[in-house]
Amino acid sequence: MSGRWIQIKGDPSRLFDQFRRLRLTDETVFVRNGAVNLINGMINMSFSCDGAQYIDHRTFFAELGRFE
Repeated sequence: MSGRWIQIKGDPSRLFDQFRRLRLTDETVFVRNGAVNLINGMINMSFSCDGAQYIDHRTFFAELGRFE
């Protein structure tokens, strides 16, 4: 194993800010929990509507409008 971690562009707080926004934007459909895999850069989010997303961190930031 190379020991390299995936680097998320910018400050990690950018990701946490988006998790917070997705939690508070809508009272009906919201993020219940989210996790980031630092090894492969995948983001896992579970929503209140029993939906789940497992996406690459680049796709997450590129498609934030889809989660509004």
